[in-house]
Amino acid sequence: MDTTTVGISQELRCTRSVAAPSRPRRPIAASAQPARLEPLGAAFEVRLGQQAETARLWQVRGAGAGPRVVFVEQDSFFQRDGIYGQAGADYADNARRFAFFTLAALEALPRLAPAPAVLHAHDWHTALAPVYLRTALAGEAYFDAMLLGVANGIEPRVWDPATDPYIAACYSVDDLSGKARCKTALQRAYGLPVRARTPLVGMCARLVAQKGFDLVLGGALRSMPEAQFVFVGQGEERYARALSELAAAARERIAMHVGFTDAREHRLLAGADLLLMPSLYEPCGLTQMRAQRYGTIPVGRRVGGLADTIEDDVTGFLFDEYSPAALERALRRALDRYRDPATWFTYIRAAMSRPFGWERPMAQYANLYARALHLRRPHDGARRDADPVGASRT
Repeated sequence: MDTTTVGISQELRCTRSVAAPSRPRRPIAASAQPARLEPLGAAFEVRLGQQAETARLWQVRGAGAGPRVVFVEQDSFFQRDGIYGQAGADYADNARRFAFFTLAALEALPRLAPAPAVLHAHDWHTALAPVYLRTALAGEAYFDAMLLGVANGIEPRVWDPATDPYIAACYSVDDLSGKARCKTALQRAYGLPVRARTPLVGMCARLVAQKGFDLVLGGALRSMPEAQFVFVGQGEERYARALSELAAAARERIAMHVGFTDAREHRLLAGADLLLMPSLYEPCGLTQMRAQRYGTIPVGRRVGGLADTIEDDVTGFLFDEYSPAALERALRRALDRYRDPATWFTYIRAAMSRPFGWERPMAQYANLYARALHLRRPHDGARRDADPVGASRT
């Protein structure tokens, strides 16, 4: 389960209308506690184009209270050392792997959850679920679907600068002195000169094309000598190498750490002034919401959930065109505002006041569940039509 599924499951542990979360069965999952997994029903075929693949379902034996997790097994797709890839590169057949996983989960759903059911399709791994509902499964009564988009939430108890145990000093919107100390600590940790009024731009992301690293490497780092940059992430070797080379050539301005831990993300978001999220696409994203809670202003592309959760020139800065020049213009706008501390504080205050917890998403989900229950009840022998309004995003 991803972060979103976990958050939803924790908020609605006992909601009977929620379908059981599913995930691929991988060696890590199977070998960690193999005795606890038991088969769930008979194997079944899933057709991908002209080819049929065999799927098997597993569940945790004797699971107690909480969400019921179902695993989808297909050895040729998931019996691998990595989730998405190895040695810094994606598996070449990822599209087929996760198309299979999505379709297998959909075809298993009627035996797992009697109608009414709510299907959560989170992130690109399950992006084909709404497509299959409209095509391969169209016309089947069980899958008569209403599609709705709901943005993520973040865990406010974990992402709270007032109580965060990972950061150099805690702070709040009423007292930002701790954020200044976090900036100093971040500069020192990455070998950058400690300069309180030099804008510090951070980026914490998987090193993949989706996250916009082609734009970052397209010129913004070289054209902005007045700013410092810290990059934290792991992924494709080409991006790790390019960023590391830039950091080596400009040690006073650019720092790069290949790798990721929760503690590093917390410290980067607490110490940076700005966050880069120039994504090629972003179903929703979490980092931009976490950053705003920490008073770190995001500069992102106006796509997906970034457009939904960043208010341009209020809590962040957005751009449209996927180009290095468009990113540079947005970052220039941000740096211009940063020069005036009073003006910059208005952005910090607006960003830190945004309610990015689970309260609003869960109210939307509860409304969705109620609508699903209502629409599934027969009315004079006929089903009501639902208005499709988008796809679930994460």
